[in-house]
Amino acid sequence: NILIMRFYKKKTPNVDELGIAEIISINNDCVRVILLEYDNKDAIITFNNLTGRRLDIIKRYIKVGRNYPLLVIRTDNNYIDLSNKHINSNNENMAKDKFKKYTLVMKIFNIFCNNLWKNKYQNKEIDPTFLEETAEKTIWKFDSRHCYDKINSIKIDSSILNEFDLNYNEKKL
Repeated sequence: NILIMRFYKKKTPNVDELGIAEIISINNDCVRVILLEYDNKDAIITFNNLTGRRLDIIKRYIKVGRNYPLLVIRTDNNYIDLSNKHINSNNENMAKDKFKKYTLVMKIFNIFCNNLWKNKYQNKEIDPTFLEETAEKTIWKFDSRHCYDKINSIKIDSSILNEFDLNYNEKKL
């Protein structure tokens, strides 16, 4: 079973940060999305930040349920506004690549957490605070730009595990 949690230590994205979002609904005045890298946090794209096209064309241009790279243009309390107007193909490819790599990191992290939890608590459901505490001790110790490379390098150099705040039994998992 896949655990859902944010990829990064910070709880919301920064302005001018690129991220991957899934389209939830297309309304008359905006598009509702969830930020996949931030624990499915809600965000919106107003039509003027989506494209200069008409609503009927917008509905053909984007599809509910699909993922798109988007730029954070404003964060205010619990509101996050996104745009795809100012994203070039290079930025789009970088965002997709970063998401793909971090998705692999999260899959490895999920397997590790499931094994660690089962080893400690057998059949109880995983506590969300356990996930954050484990992420603090492991994947969030690295800069998000280098996390994939570090995790991937563990196969070759297991001494990287020493950078984690794990005891001997946890490292064996």
